[in-house]
Amino acid sequence: MVSHCVFNVLEGKNALVTINRPTTKSAMIHYAPTADDQKQLSDQGISGLFVIEYDVERKFDGGEVLVVDGYFVHFFAPSGMKPIPKDILFILDVSGSMSGVKIQQQRDAMDKILQDLNEEDRFNIMEFSSQSTLWQESLVSVNSNTTLNAREFSQRMAASGGTKANDALEKGIQFLNNVELDSQRIKLIVFLTDGRAETASHKILKNVKTYNTKGITMFSLAFGNNADYTFIKKLAVQNKGIARRIFEDSDSSLQIKGFYDEISSATLQNLTFQYLGKDDEVVENVTRLSFDTFFDGKELIIAGKMSDDDVNEVDLVVTGDGSDGHIELSLDSDVNKGVPELTKPEDFHKITERIWAYLTIKQLLESAIEVDNAEEKTQLNQKALDLSLKYKFVTPLTSMVVTKPDEKDVGSFEENEDAQLALSGSSFITSSSVQQHGQPGSAYMNRAPVPVYDISRGSFYAGGGPSGGSFSGGAGGDPHFMVRMKDLELPVCFNIKAKNGEILQLVKDPVSGVTINAAVVESTARNEHGDLKTFFGVLVLRKPTVEIVVKPSSIYFNGASLSWDDKAVFRMENVAIIVKYVGRHDRTMMIDFGNDVIVSIRRHMKQDTNMAMSYLNIYIEKETGISQFASGVLGELVHKSTKLFQITLDKQGNEHGHFLEVGDGHMYRFYTNLDQKQNVITGEDTTCWNVPQPMEGLLDDNISKYIVPDMHA
Repeated sequence: MVSHCVFNVLEGKNALVTINRPTTKSAMIHYAPTADDQKQLSDQGISGLFVIEYDVERKFDGGEVLVVDGYFVHFFAPSGMKPIPKDILFILDVSGSMSGVKIQQQRDAMDKILQDLNEEDRFNIMEFSSQSTLWQESLVSVNSNTTLNAREFSQRMAASGGTKANDALEKGIQFLNNVELDSQRIKLIVFLTDGRAETASHKILKNVKTYNTKGITMFSLAFGNNADYTFIKKLAVQNKGIARRIFEDSDSSLQIKGFYDEISSATLQNLTFQYLGKDDEVVENVTRLSFDTFFDGKELIIAGKMSDDDVNEVDLVVTGDGSDGHIELSLDSDVNKGVPELTKPEDFHKITERIWAYLTIKQLLESAIEVDNAEEKTQLNQKALDLSLKYKFVTPLTSMVVTKPDEKDVGSFEENEDAQLALSGSSFITSSSVQQHGQPGSAYMNRAPVPVYDISRGSFYAGGGPSGGSFSGGAGGDPHFMVRMKDLELPVCFNIKAKNGEILQLVKDPVSGVTINAAVVESTARNEHGDLKTFFGVLVLRKPTVEIVVKPSSIYFNGASLSWDDKAVFRMENVAIIVKYVGRHDRTMMIDFGNDVIVSIRRHMKQDTNMAMSYLNIYIEKETGISQFASGVLGELVHKSTKLFQITLDKQGNEHGHFLEVGDGHMYRFYTNLDQKQNVITGEDTTCWNVPQPMEGLLDDNISKYIVPDMHA
């Protein structure tokens, strides 16, 4: 269980840390908290990455260049510059899904940010939900009166309505476009949302590109798990900005404030790097040479290859614009000088070349996020994959799988989020140099298929919903499903009208051995049609040698009783079970079957709802271990690839999706409505393609196919 504990271990700031400095250029950090010390930070202690952040001695100069084995790396980290004045528009989501803790965290974050604005800055605030509202008609200068009034305004933020992000962004861009252009000021938008916009994301991106003619920089924040981070990231990349996830925990307001601190200290813009010899450029295959903005306290790294082995000296020239006008920095670098102190020449063998490859891969992935052309996206991904394989960088483009007799160990590592997002909307990549299947005892590398959806969430959801919260609307409370399918940006949601006492088979896979069955139970509450609502009351999850029975009141593993209140990780038969508290009585349990199948179950207790009964929801966090031979409601949908080939509008302006699916020698079509449905896992509104009955083309509309005689079938 990972605890999101963020704390600073600074010299003199933390009693648990000792820092010794044997020399002026080295330090030894000792940090070994006891169990009691850890409990002071979190009920679950500390579980996660240990990160040490350090800084280099900074001067206002061209930086340092390291040349080894024909490759160079340039570290650029100047200091002592004044921040560039900014014109800032904060566009803040105040839709209904932000109610409760989220809106308060946004208020707290804005209160801190407004107090730290620079006196040279100008700003405004826009709230958006079903409508967009500006705090002031024009930008206001930072002073004690304006910041006080803005803080009072931000404290009155209230959550209600829909998520019309397209209207807000369009209005915000036009607002800043109308501000007189000043080369000594930076225009930027800080955009925060926690949900999926009512307008399709590709339309928003197209509209933003059309309206953002003056190059406004956009910094995007995705608040919570339900936000469309693929869209948020692409919006930032296409508009010279940075995107971040803001995780929903007690530190969310600090995360937002920390992100703003990151981007508020812009000291240089329009940076360009040149590496010159006696006559001309002396480098080739260089990573990015132009940067829109440099932020104080950060570092830019440029890498490339020397064009000639006989080059002995490089003249570096950096040009850009600062708060006081144009600047030019230069540096003469001796290619043949010795390696830095405290190192040996062999320490740097191939290191500059690997840094170059690492940076090139990152920039290829970022470029793949930005482009819309599928062929160009595939080419960029292929180049990144080739470099990843050559230099043995393991990213989501390349996962390492080692097979052994009667056993399989799987490792999947992310270099960063960009690799997942770069694949969105592109064809899957294969490489002729990669062995596709290994025999026992061999190793092979292959990129697992990556569906197009928010990578922080599971891909398949199912379960009974709260009153009025059915995903598919018409069936009103019957077991309903939300499915994130390959090649679709938004999920598909639908109902199956099962009766009390019936058992739905969700997954039955002969290859992975995983079977999941759900018992339907009847509530005393009625839907809008007068029918009694039904929910999932019992789940049975099985694989060879394992049977897990889950009820709202109890959990049984091969007959042995477990508890919903047990915070310890349970492991047996290569299966791991972890329970997370999400409310006074509500819990989420993750079950890792150890075979690339991970399932999460959410328990909703009647003590915390207006329902007359307790019930369960289930979603599949990881489905790569489920084979193409799987059956069941979710099993059939795991590997289906469905195309949205047409969107039409009815007379009321509602969007309808027309889908095409090819399989089993037949072509199927099905028709959907674009609706806002409540996510049974998060409780937040989510935009989805709602499939009415019958479901031919998506699933067999003969419900009996998915009903089994008992829980152990």
